[in-house]
Amino acid sequence: MITYNFVNFKMPDNKADILISLEKFLKDTYRDGKHCVVIIDEAQNIESEKVFEELRMLLNFEINSKPVITMIMAGQSEISNKISSNKQFLQRVFLSYELKPFNRDETREYVIHRLKVAGNEKVFEESCFDVLYELSGGIARWINNICLVSLLTAFTKNLLTINSDVIKEAYSTTKGEV
Repeated sequence: MITYNFVNFKMPDNKADILISLEKFLKDTYRDGKHCVVIIDEAQNIESEKVFEELRMLLNFEINSKPVITMIMAGQSEISNKISSNKQFLQRVFLSYELKPFNRDETREYVIHRLKVAGNEKVFEESCFDVLYELSGGIARWINNICLVSLLTAFTKNLLTINSDVIKEAYSTTKGEV
């Protein structure tokens, strides 16, 4: 990870000066053999078309027809409509991917994989995966939340394995937050 020291950096007073400073920084960084990446999470929360226009303008910075910045936008499915409604921004989209909910088998494989990485794939009883799929709809964030609360519930009850009842109990305590 690279950090920059901005101790002597003076923030420009107006938008034009900000853009000039940003372009200089991006081009200098590119000439140094590095590439800047901007990551915007929860991008579905961008309300203003003006913000998309400003982001689009950032993507115009180039050297020899090569972009000096890569932008990654992550968010819930509503972001697709917002990007599609701005044709000029959409023209700059290189890759788009939507993560679909897992099916039953993928839900099971997903949880087992995460448990293997953590060092114990035998925590969940086989019977609980169908219940987990039904309650989560195969949505990764919901699977993660239900499993986390299930693990905490099992820990507080001194259980060595998680069964369907623990999954249901975890869901009932998280359903407002999943």
